[in-house]
Amino acid sequence: PIHSVNAFLMGIFLVERPQLIPSFFFASISWLLLAIMFYRRHNPNPWRRCKSFLELFQALIVGSSGKVVPIESFQNAKEAAEYENMLRQRIEDAEKMALQAAEEAEEEAKLQAQEMEEIGETDNDLSTKKGGGISIDPFRPILEPIQGYLALATRLVRYVRNILLWEECYIAFWVTIGCFVLSVVCLFVPWFFLIRWTSRILVWTLLGPWMRLVDIHYYSKIENMTPEELQKAKEEAKIARRLVTEAAVLEARIERENAKKLKVLKQYLFGKFIMKVPVLKDDRWRDIPLPQSKAEPYNPKTLGLAELAMKEAGYHRIRVPGQQLEGDMIPTIESKTFTEAPVGQATKEHAEADSSAN
Repeated sequence: PIHSVNAFLMGIFLVERPQLIPSFFFASISWLLLAIMFYRRHNPNPWRRCKSFLELFQALIVGSSGKVVPIESFQNAKEAAEYENMLRQRIEDAEKMALQAAEEAEEEAKLQAQEMEEIGETDNDLSTKKGGGISIDPFRPILEPIQGYLALATRLVRYVRNILLWEECYIAFWVTIGCFVLSVVCLFVPWFFLIRWTSRILVWTLLGPWMRLVDIHYYSKIENMTPEELQKAKEEAKIARRLVTEAAVLEARIERENAKKLKVLKQYLFGKFIMKVPVLKDDRWRDIPLPQSKAEPYNPKTLGLAELAMKEAGYHRIRVPGQQLEGDMIPTIESKTFTEAPVGQATKEHAEADSSAN
């Protein structure tokens, strides 16, 4: 009910004060994300919940999200199963209704086609036309760009879906904060004043009689040029464009050569299969742990001064290098120092800080 009340109040304000549309637009995005977050937080299955807005806000302000709640095996398993069955039943009912509506629409289309056939053709055009229709040739040069655009659109839709569903909880948090701030800022922006004066400036600048000066000082010079001068200007423009194109071609060729060399060297060092690890989640399906799974907070062991010194020195520890290469002629594996001690802080102070924190 609270969402219906909010929608009703927003509609009332927007009807009477249209200048609040930008502010309410950003507020609606924050409201939508918070509503989805509350919906997921009330899921009986603890594995399907997301981080709350208050947890992320507390982590932003004080640097800690508070106490970590463990998840026990088969926690709320019965309630989660009933909730899943209810959702599944609602989806099945919606699919049945959609299928029934599609069948009814198909029957209606057949009936309409039959009626049109009974009415007959009323085209009085006597001209001769070539038939054939549109033909799509399944060739790679034609369909491959379309496939690339579809793949990009699919990834973008998945990114937006994961943000709306708080799968990317940190991005959703910042989008909520940003939209809320923009909604407050837009409340104090005089939109009618800006629209009125922007329109006045554009009209008085671009549509006034002084545009004749542009014709005199720019277009008249072009119109009064001789054919030889026009040809010379075209040649100069063509040469300048060719120089820019050659520079872009050279840069692209160098990038392709470097990418090919890096790919071959990575295949030689790490294997013939290379896959780009996505930064954002773009999986089609989400993996949910089973009900018998459990989760506990990680409590690191308190280290003494000697143990911490040996740990920082890498004693009995093996650093596994990554696949990041550096260098131009012969790229090599990037080497990094491995230590968990804060830079610029003494080891003794670091150990005492860990002991006092635990």
